Amino acid sequence: MALSLPPLSLYIHLPWCVRKCPYCDFNSHALKGDLPEQAYVDALLEDLELDLPRVWGRVVHSVFFGGGTPSLFSAAAIGRILDAVAARLRLSPRAEITLEANPGTVEHDRFEAYRAAGVNRISLGVQSFDSVMLQRLGRIHDGDQARAAVVALIDAGFDILTYLKGKTEHLNDEHFVLRQAQIDGREVAFRLCDQEVSFLEGTLHLRQVTRQSDTGHQTPVLTSRRDLTDIEVAYRMFERWRQENFFKYMRQEFLLDALSDYQVEPDDPTRTVPNPQRRVADGHIKAARTEVARLEQAYGVAADTTSQDHCPTMHGFKCAHEQLGTALHTAREQLKTRLAQRRALPHRVEVRDLSQGAVIKLATERKHLTNLIKMVAFQAESDLLTLLRPHYARADDEGRTLLHELFHAAADLQVTDTELMVTLAPLSSPHRTQAVEAICQLLNDTHTRFPGSPLQLRYAVHSPPVRGLAFPGPRPPRDPVASPQPITRPDSSSNG
Repeated sequence: MALSLPPLSLYIHLPWCVRKCPYCDFNSHALKGDLPEQAYVDALLEDLELDLPRVWGRVVHSVFFGGGTPSLFSAAAIGRILDAVAARLRLSPRAEITLEANPGTVEHDRFEAYRAAGVNRISLGVQSFDSVMLQRLGRIHDGDQARAAVVALIDAGFDILTYLKGKTEHLNDEHFVLRQAQIDGREVAFRLCDQEVSFLEGTLHLRQVTRQSDTGHQTPVLTSRRDLTDIEVAYRMFERWRQENFFKYMRQEFLLDALSDYQVEPDDPTRTVPNPQRRVADGHIKAARTEVARLEQAYGVAADTTSQDHCPTMHGFKCAHEQLGTALHTAREQLKTRLAQRRALPHRVEVRDLSQGAVIKLATERKHLTNLIKMVAFQAESDLLTLLRPHYARADDEGRTLLHELFHAAADLQVTDTELMVTLAPLSSPHRTQAVEAICQLLNDTHTRFPGSPLQLRYAVHSPPVRGLAFPGPRPPRDPVASPQPITRPDSSSNG
């Protein structure tokens, strides 16, 4: 079995926006003057040419235009970039091509033009349909423009795939059905509820597929696609989350930040970043709200369990539980204080306000190089997980843990004139060891040579040691004729 080259995803950054939102920490800039569309696209294509030798032979499975607000660029400019990508790289016919758009910068005709240029997915930055909330967030559009953009998106033939956040209607367990299918070579199983829902006072009708996890948590997924099965809708949504959580996993499992080369270079001291004090304030507010909720619950329990004969009036109840009432009043005042303190903090601050010394940042080129190496390592691990899946029943839950154990396992190296033999120590359990043996055979079938040498790499696993129930090691031969001898015990009553 030959290992295929890992798939390639292409990210194209278009950094300008009409106005930078207060909460935005991306490399984006408010547009001043005319958009340098032609010159910027020329520079992007020149950069693409320089990077081509690094990606020869790999298939592009997704293209993402991010920003900034990429919908400031014309459909002709987006089409020119996609044509250049298709002319230089192998673009999958099923590639997902995404463009970020702002409801305040697009209309129906422009959506259709983007679709004609090759875009098949729009990431629409609605945030909310509440005009007041949008104004607080610093968005350039209002609720009516957000509604119009969603309708125009559907009319232009784009699919909607998103999910509901915050408080949603909790569905009873009997509404969920276990669905199972094989998608993209994987066995998938979800507990799902499929229903029709409406929004915006009945003007927007969508399909809602709700997934119930093993813990009972429910995630409502919204889509305009009614031709797909419910499990296909759920798979596409959660597979996208898997991709978006890529760097989060890299930080947790590969200690990406700790492994980076932290050489530095000067930074712009006036560059703004999210105010870290607001995160500290959020923690204080969360703790204060938890304390208020706890005391309110205790106060409610006291009201429910106190007999009317004991405290026939509210005044009597308050007197009887004065200490609890005082604590609740104090906690509520503390919460108000914490909220006022956070409101007084600016959303963003300049870098120089956070640094007592010289204003510096990580050396860009070195950090990019180390991140590239780690991403390749992660992709290699993902390919091994694909090989492992048919041979390990719990690969989706424990596969990466097994691979990490394998990476840390001891091994013997033996070099001959034609081979480099790597013999691994057995893993922690027999079924894990058997799974690794299957991977070794698959890797051996690729006939891979060790880089820079004619030696063919071969993999194997040592046989586990034979152990008895109590005493490890070889046993002496047993005489089949000899019979057990009685054990003579000393007389406990003797004085000798």
